[in-house]
Amino acid sequence: MRCRDARFQLAAQRDGDSVDAAKLQDHLQHCPTCQAYEQRQRYLQTQLQSRLSRTYSSISTEQILLAVQQHKRVTQQLEDIRAQQQLRIARIRIIGLPLAAVLFFTLGCIPLLLFALIIVQPDMLEKNTDYLQ
Repeated sequence: MRCRDARFQLAAQRDGDSVDAAKLQDHLQHCPTCQAYEQRQRYLQTQLQSRLSRTYSSISTEQILLAVQQHKRVTQQLEDIRAQQQLRIARIRIIGLPLAAVLFFTLGCIPLLLFALIIVQPDMLEKNTDYLQ
């Protein structure tokens, strides 16, 4: 058996496929390169399995489920707040624009009223300025 065939057989054996174990063992006994290759593969396999088999028990399934439920509650609260905000904005649009127009008109009329008083009743302006002196 050649070294290349032995390595393919080792890979197949590791994957659980059927191999000619007698020929493979015979080759491994006589070939130090393939023996070293097999040892490296076993070492890597054990390292890989030990890392994959680690369990992280610091977070339980219950904690994950509680976090998911809390996330759902927070999402629902945010959606409720967003809906309330949109309702308030709609109310402000209905009431706010006419109110702003009335306020603007009222504030704009004050100087006009004062100007009209000055023209129509200048005596009143003279009386008020006498108090200031």
